[in-house]
Amino acid sequence: MAARLLRASKPARFLENRDETVVAATDPLGLQPLYYTSTDRGEPVVNHSIEQLLEAHPPAVADLNLSTVVGHIAGSYAPEPGSTFFKHIHAVAPGTAVAIEPEEVSTETYWDPLRFRPNRLLRAEEASRKLRDLLFEVIADYVPDVRVACTLSSGMDSSTVLAGLQHAGADVIAVTWPTPEISDTDESRWATLTAEKLGVPLIQIPMTTDDLIDADAIAIRRATPLVNIFGGILPKTAKALSQHGIGVTFTGFSGDHLFLMEPGPDLLLSFRLVRLARYLRNVSPKYPTKTRMIRRELLGPIARQTLPRTWARRQQPVSWLHPDQHEVWRERLRRSLGPGILPGHAERIAGVGDATISYQAETLAYEMSKEGVEIRHPLMDRRIVEFALSLPTWLLDDGQTDKLVLRDAMRGVLPDQVVELEKIYPERLAEKVLRDRSQALMSLTKDMRAADLKLVSEQELSDYVSAFMRGEHDDATWWSTLTLEDWLRRWF
Repeated sequence: MAARLLRASKPARFLENRDETVVAATDPLGLQPLYYTSTDRGEPVVNHSIEQLLEAHPPAVADLNLSTVVGHIAGSYAPEPGSTFFKHIHAVAPGTAVAIEPEEVSTETYWDPLRFRPNRLLRAEEASRKLRDLLFEVIADYVPDVRVACTLSSGMDSSTVLAGLQHAGADVIAVTWPTPEISDTDESRWATLTAEKLGVPLIQIPMTTDDLIDADAIAIRRATPLVNIFGGILPKTAKALSQHGIGVTFTGFSGDHLFLMEPGPDLLLSFRLVRLARYLRNVSPKYPTKTRMIRRELLGPIARQTLPRTWARRQQPVSWLHPDQHEVWRERLRRSLGPGILPGHAERIAGVGDATISYQAETLAYEMSKEGVEIRHPLMDRRIVEFALSLPTWLLDDGQTDKLVLRDAMRGVLPDQVVELEKIYPERLAEKVLRDRSQALMSLTKDMRAADLKLVSEQELSDYVSAFMRGEHDDATWWSTLTLEDWLRRWF
């Protein structure tokens, strides 16, 4: 089994029965997740869907994985590799094979991102050229013999995938979402430039706040309280693509995990002091004081990686996390990839292994499949991930421009305005969505189940959300706590 897995050149899933043993493995990045549990008689059961496992084994509140739930409250963290939100349901970690027997579970890792260390001698020009060639090669491998679509924003990730599809000669159309309610989050103008440059037809699906979250039904999946504020546009998108005869859609998911990283700590620990000084000079306008800049850009990340227990002891969780759960939260923070890894590279490895990828990919596939649309994420191909992990973080950001190596790779292929454009974050649209649903969301801060379970301090949360709704601050970190509350009320 191990040899078969090691020879796999593309993401794959394996599932086979050997007598009373079930052997299961996921692809290297967990894009096609698998979960397992045991029956009352101790028999192993494996399924691609947590919901289907829960049908046979309905959970109680006592079955919740406390560490995972507390992480969700305090930082919107997804379950750690191998875990779910339930004690009795486990995930097959990405790049891992498990042999499940009635009395024992054994694990074998066949793909580990820790094996890939940055090539510190790699020069920017060489990296950009190799990346462009690899991107076009990989994307071409994913092209079917039918018309396809590609989701398109103003960003480099989706624009790169569309360029790769066009370069491969795919019959492709692009789809983007104008946001007429808030013009400064509207990315359609940049998407239009990219589509015109590449000669690709463009479908525009206007996205309003009414298309996003339903405040009366937030946590629609029984498997998880993780909810993307913008996920409500998926059914509308799937239907529109289906009407255009599209059965396969490509995305730029999840280039941020690969090409978006701050290099300050790695520059310091690699003694690239001239480059570090230039980087800090570029980022300094973002900070009110030099002390805060040094703490945020250098000392914090280094301490988190090299002294995780000390760093965790000094951190404070969100104010509404119940005091009984503070130590649970800190214990999760203490877990580290270990010494010998540059902090920026460690953050990137953690991002690649983040279970949020699995949950988001699973939810996206679930929603789009209702209209018969298959989703493909070529940037998460193992070949691209391995190359990205070989890039030193200082090739990704100079303090003024992020995703440098990707931008340079696509220079001349994409419009200059798109290559030079700063990343657009849709916070203002998210803020409007949440404030438009103020009454329904505030109701979730009263008589809370999460408070009864001593997970949340209700008054602290209510006060913080109220201040947001009044426009006194724009910090929406409370969102994950309300998705948890809705989830508890709906499914427990």
